Amino acid sequence: MPDDELVDPPNGTSDPDLEHARELFETFGQHKYDKVVAFVDMLGFSVLTEDHRVQPEVLEELQRPGAIEFLTASLEGSNALSEHFIRFHLIIEDAVRDARQRADGSSITFSDCAFYAADRLHSVVDYAVYVMHCSLEARIPVRIGIGCGEFLVVRIKADFGMVNQDHVVQFLGSGVSRAHAADSGIKGLRILLHPSVIPLYKEHWYRDHLGPVPRRYYDRIPLPAAECANRAKVDHEINYIWHPRQDDKYWTAVQDLQDAAAAAFQDHYAATIMAVNRMRQALGRPAFVSRSQREEL
Repeated sequence: MPDDELVDPPNGTSDPDLEHARELFETFGQHKYDKVVAFVDMLGFSVLTEDHRVQPEVLEELQRPGAIEFLTASLEGSNALSEHFIRFHLIIEDAVRDARQRADGSSITFSDCAFYAADRLHSVVDYAVYVMHCSLEARIPVRIGIGCGEFLVVRIKADFGMVNQDHVVQFLGSGVSRAHAADSGIKGLRILLHPSVIPLYKEHWYRDHLGPVPRRYYDRIPLPAAECANRAKVDHEINYIWHPRQDDKYWTAVQDLQDAAAAAFQDHYAATIMAVNRMRQALGRPAFVSRSQREEL
């Protein structure tokens, strides 16, 4: 099939959701290098770089054979910048390893962000949820955007000289831009879906994107109307709510992050708490009561 040729929808289809999906498909199209792409952004990293100096001696431990297991347990002597940086990259590495047990994918990581691209939506959603859960457990705040579109790695090169160094990571495509756009403009620790992803949930020719069986967990839910007026027109997010037996652990993590955050970042956690309770409601669970709310009672 040619790169941009549309597939005919079922005869007589008139469902409004399918009509909307068809419009999105006609807008974004389907191309040879299409992938589903996740963009992971560590929140608050720029503040850490201003508040703390880099610690080469601590970061050097990452290069030592066998050091990974040690670092996951202890980062004694490191400042908050080093600890967040190291833990973030360990989480990404672990998430990529986990995702590749079921399907192939491409990973690019630099500084405080990461991209992951794969052929199927369910593979990328599983990666994103894994990153979110591990980041909460490690008290590393992240926000994730998922988009669908072209993803092409052109060249990755590193050249080290005695004085000069070159580091080149050349990759591009609409999937990269859309995943990044989905991550921008909405507050909170969220997994946000660019409109280019929505047809993957709708049209019959995309059903293999959703996985072999219907999902109870990690489905999409709509954003509240107040958040839909964003530049990327994002109007859905992933319900990353955890299994009931994990409720206490992850809810405590959200509140610990809120308690440790500066006043300028409290809006992220207010949005997170509202989103988590909407996710719980979608699963038929009661809303959590935050520490601050309990103190007011």
